[in-house]
Amino acid sequence: MQPHSDPELTHFKREFHQLSGYNLDNYQHIQIDRRLQEILHTTHSQNLAELLIYFKQNSNELRKFLDGLSINVSEFFRNAERFQEIQNKILPELLSRRPRLRIWSAGSSIGAEIYSLLMILEHLGAADHCHFLASDIDRDALERARKGVFLPDLLQHVSKKDLSTFFDPCLDENKANAYVFKQKWREKVHFIHHDLLTDDYPLQFDLIACRNVMIYFTKEAKTRVYQQFYSSLREGGVLFVGGAEQLIQAHEIGYNRLSSYFYQKQKMGKP
Repeated sequence: MQPHSDPELTHFKREFHQLSGYNLDNYQHIQIDRRLQEILHTTHSQNLAELLIYFKQNSNELRKFLDGLSINVSEFFRNAERFQEIQNKILPELLSRRPRLRIWSAGSSIGAEIYSLLMILEHLGAADHCHFLASDIDRDALERARKGVFLPDLLQHVSKKDLSTFFDPCLDENKANAYVFKQKWREKVHFIHHDLLTDDYPLQFDLIACRNVMIYFTKEAKTRVYQQFYSSLREGGVLFVGGAEQLIQAHEIGYNRLSSYFYQKQKMGKP
């Protein structure tokens, strides 16, 4: 396996974009280089030209490579203090203005985040009146989310009462003890495949959660995504981000910083 030169990498990125529709220039160089080194080794490709041929002949491996660029670490009520803020402040304030909220978990992974938000809105007595959307670039993660089967270690922050209300005991595909999010709750969520870097964004949301999704995006790509989210939010809507994705230029885009993790689309006419 030969180390690749800059012209070789440039050519590979251009051909890869035509093959897959994915522009690798939107991802941090160090992340792309690490992933390419891994796949070159596992496929026994001698260089990027051979790897490109391999991807053309093995669409499933191409999909695995793309999925590896996304982060699928998830658990219910991850960073519990943030969800307490959502339950005690963010959602009640949104509900005071609009009883029927539109919620979007962008980069939803296996569904723990959107299901957590659904549970909170049920506690607030509003779940039946809200629209829930979950999207991800990883089709396998989306399928797992639709099935709603979770191992116990992902449910550490779920109370015993909520466990009995929202889940049923089951066995996962490996016959391990697990829990399934009840069908009547799963049916409230619409799951879609969506690429934050290339696809059109749905509109008119009151809350968008996007956490630990853009860790490997370039600064320019992140800015474009935050601008797109701004357009997707209703006036007064809130963007919920992760600790590594705090908005440095929030005000320039048009957000009002509520805290380190929550940014509100400013009302029209506000500076």
